Amino acid sequence: MTWKEIEEGFDKFKKDNSKAWRGIKLGVVGAVGLATLVGSFYTVDAREQAVVKRFGEYSTTSGPGWHFKIPFVDDAMVIETTTIHKEEFGFRTKSVGVITEYEKQTDNDEALMLTGDENIVDIDYVVQWKVKDAKDYLFKIRDPQTALRNASDSVMRRIVGDYGIDEILTTGKNEVEVAVRMNLQTALDSYESGIQVVAVDLKSVQPPQAVKDAFDAVNSAKQVRAKLIDQARAEYNSVIPAARGKAELMKRQADAYAISKVNNADGDIARFLKVREEFKKQPDITRKRMYLDTMEEVLRDAKEVKVIDGKVGERTLPVLKY
Repeated sequence: MTWKEIEEGFDKFKKDNSKAWRGIKLGVVGAVGLATLVGSFYTVDAREQAVVKRFGEYSTTSGPGWHFKIPFVDDAMVIETTTIHKEEFGFRTKSVGVITEYEKQTDNDEALMLTGDENIVDIDYVVQWKVKDAKDYLFKIRDPQTALRNASDSVMRRIVGDYGIDEILTTGKNEVEVAVRMNLQTALDSYESGIQVVAVDLKSVQPPQAVKDAFDAVNSAKQVRAKLIDQARAEYNSVIPAARGKAELMKRQADAYAISKVNNADGDIARFLKVREEFKKQPDITRKRMYLDTMEEVLRDAKEVKVIDGKVGERTLPVLKY
């Protein structure tokens, strides 16, 4: 059959079935029109951004709502911008449920890092992120997820290298998380990645399994050392202040004793000078008075008083008894 015969047969079909042919054409036109109408609008909800490409090139970014696009020319790519994604390092989530199961990654060294004091530490961590600029996320970086993982690994290793292993295992954990988040965001912004780092969470920080027993032994020794130091400080804080207080008391007692002796001496001098003046005026009376006062003071505590007469030899005659 020649092409001419086919055309003649087709013309005859149209002539014999003119009404049916007209219906077919109207149906095709209606289908095309409906497809064009449907393809002219798109919706973006509150959690999304839409990036519109025109002839394959970026045209505009649309926010939430109902939007028009040119059919067969514009292409709208809708991206969720509020969904929190996460990248896991050193482990992977095996199953999610009431009890989430995790699996340690042992086939790579992404969790092994060198600290500032040249120790190796095993860190499992999570980087949480979301899309903050759909245009940059789609067009500025070929593979945003890979770029994010590489940047996270680089920044984490650099920050860990600024800390000693004891700091990372104890008080420095929160500081490392904050420093990594800030530095990672700076790096991603320099790439114009369109990614916002929501959080960095250190899930597990510990020595590598191969040296864990030795590290635990060293850590235990450090704890014993710290305990002994604390006990010594407590003893020091108890004994030294008491000794200082006792020394201060003895010093004050000595000062008081010295003042008392000086005052007594001054009184004795004053009394002596007074007696001297009286002695000059009435020597006999004063001498006798001094003798009586002295004897009274000497004999005050005596239990017996004996008078010895030289004429009777060594024999004594008791004259007074108290």
